[in-house]
Amino acid sequence: MADSLLHRSDVAVNVEHLGQMLLSALRYAMGRRTYITGVTADMVRAYWPALPDKWRDLLERDLREELRLAEGMTGTLGDRCDHEAWVSLLAWFEEEREREKAGT
Repeated sequence: MADSLLHRSDVAVNVEHLGQMLLSALRYAMGRRTYITGVTADMVRAYWPALPDKWRDLLERDLREELRLAEGMTGTLGDRCDHEAWVSLLAWFEEEREREKAGT
């Protein structure tokens, strides 16, 4: 069974596991100074529609808090380009929430 999964481009994942994986990836990537910040932000955007509000709330809360802490201490969360990726993701969260409220 596991061997057959290695050759597939799609795998069914429980939505709770998906939420946990994305939250773990976000927590790992915050403060890093590598390509992983952009990769993680892109993954979160890609899977956002599949996530229940519980996971969306946790992702947004953790990112907002880390940005607040970093801006108070060092000014940025990672290097400038990393920080900009996180600020952009937080703004995207807010835009998505507004779009969903408006029903568009």
